[in-house]
Parts: sequence; structure tokens; C-alpha cells
Amino acid sequence: MNRYQVLLMNDIRSAGTDPVLLVGFLGPVILILLTRFGFPVAAQWLQVSYSFDLTEFRDFTAVLLIVTIPMLLGMMTGLLMLDERDENLISYFAVTPLMKRGYLSYRLTLPSILSAVLTVMFIICSGLIEFRAEILLMLMLLAIEAPWFALLVAAFSANKVEGLALYKIGALLFIAGPIVIFLCQIHGNG
Repeated sequence: MNRYQVLLMNDIRSAGTDPVLLVGFLGPVILILLTRFGFPVAAQWLQVSYSFDLTEFRDFTAVLLIVTIPMLLGMMTGLLMLDERDENLISYFAVTPLMKRGYLSYRLTLPSILSAVLTVMFIICSGLIEFRAEILLMLMLLAIEAPWFALLVAAFSANKVEGLALYKIGALLFIAGPIVIFLCQIHGNG
């Protein structure tokens, strides 16, 4: 366990010095707070100003925001992996007791755990959806999303700039899915 603590402390230090990594880590927490306190204010303002009921779209909003949490964590992890690859630290980890398998296990397990915890926090704190047994299945899929994004960024990017571009393309595809389904449902009902 001590070998993982060193990596965790390095991750915290890296996130504190790099603004992109800091946003990737704090982004889900800020998203939860904005949803909890901003959504009711926005819904009330839209209702009063434009007679638009935003609360009818609370499930759609929840889906879009929930998918964003693992994406941010996966991006952060992928960018950390790119940094470590650029600094040739992965070769160093291969000859330590951690080995490459332990390194990869840590890099993929931590974002999964953080995704699950922060997604549960979102469900409980956001006020948009209520916790039901079916959500546990969704939670498992969301926990897998973070390491998937991390591997996508790390495997297909040569540097952080390419990693950010690839993340944006992947995020667009993940966010486009719920939007297309939502628009199809509206078109089918209308």
C-alpha cells in the first residue's frame, strides 16, 4: 500500500501545480455544487423571465452532467500518464516493486473509484434525481468510463496538446449520445 501512497502524493502535487489537472480534479466537485445551487436558481429565472419550465428537463440535465464527471477524471488521469511517459517515469516504475502492472492498476483503479464516489455524491447532492436500485448499474458503467478515457488519451496522444484534443473529441461523442436520444424522444412524442 505504501508504494501507492507515493503515487497518490505525486498526483496531488501534480494536480496542484498544473491548472488543467486541477480543473480535472475539482471540476466534478464544482459541477455538483453548481447543480445543487445553480439549477434551482436558473429554473426559477427561466420560469419568471421566459415562462420556460427547466424542471421538465431535469432528467436530461442529470444525464449530461453525470457523464461529465468520469470524463473529467479520465482526462486528468490520461494527462498524468502522458506526463509520466514524457518524463520516462514508467520505465522507472517497471524496475521498482510497483512494476508496470502495479502502475497501470493504480492508474486505472483510482479514477474508477473517484468516479463512483463523485457520481454517488452527484446523485445524492444535486437534487435532480433520486437514488434507485437501477442507478447502481449506471454507476458501474460510469466507473468504467474514467479509465476508458484515460487509456484513450494516453494510448493515442503523443503529448498533452494532442491528449486534450482527443479528450474533447471523445467528450463530444459521449455528450452527443444523450442529446440525440433526447431529441429522438421529443420528436417521437411530438
